[in-house]
Amino acid sequence: MNINPKRLLEARLTMGYTQEELGIFINKSKSVISKWETGKHQPDPESALQIANALNLPLSWFFRTYFDSDNGVYQYRSNAKATKFLQAATKGRLKWLKEM
Repeated sequence: MNINPKRLLEARLTMGYTQEELGIFINKSKSVISKWETGKHQPDPESALQIANALNLPLSWFFRTYFDSDNGVYQYRSNAKATKFLQAATKGRLKWLKEM
C-alpha cells in the first residue's frame, strides 16, 4: 500500500518544515521529498517510517484518505500578516482538529 502524497505534503507544511529541512531529518534530498509529495515516487518502507518519526505522526496516518475540507474561514486579523508558510501550518492544524 502506498502513502497518500497529499497527506505527506499537509503534514510537512503543518509541522512547519520545508522540503529541505525534512530531507535533512531523514537524510534524503529536497528533490526526493518533492517526488514523494507529488506522487511521482513512493518512499520505501524504511523512509516512510523515518518520515512518520520526523513529523511525530503515526505511520498509519499517511495511508488515510485525504479530505479537502476547506469550507470555512480560518483567517482572522491577527493572522492576516502571518507568512504564507505559517498560514498553511495553521490551516493544517485546524483541518486536523476537524478530523478528530
